[in-house]
Parts: sequence; C-alpha cells; structure tokens
Amino acid sequence: MKSLIFQFHTLIQQRHKFYEAALEANTQLVLELVKEIPETESFVIQSLTKLAKQFKFEKLVDLIEPLLSDD
Repeated sequence: MKSLIFQFHTLIQQRHKFYEAALEANTQLVLELVKEIPETESFVIQSLTKLAKQFKFEKLVDLIEPLLSDD
C-alpha cells in the first residue's frame, strides 16, 4: 500500500480534484482523472480503477489525504 501511495503521489497532479471526486463518490470523474496517469504505470491505473469501480471511495480518500498536506 505504501508503494501505491508513493506512485500515486508522483503521478496525480490534480490531487485536490481527485480528492473531491472521491469524497463525492463521483466514479466518472475519478476514472477520468485516472486516465491522466501515464500508461507505463499500469499497476496504479488498475488499482485505482478497481477501487473506483467497486465504489471503495473511502479507500481512495485514505490514499490521497496524506498527500494533501504536502501542498
């Protein structure tokens, strides 16, 4: 999980937008933001897509919250 958090931190440039989408349980917006991740990061893409499609927004929020304090 820590590896995913590190990769997620370096890949998602619109952290606040992703956070808001997860808080709102906006599957469509989460999936759109995941598309911004380079295809070379297939593990991150697959993991975040799976969480969104399974409606596990609480986990997505838990992943991004620690990254928001870096701003």
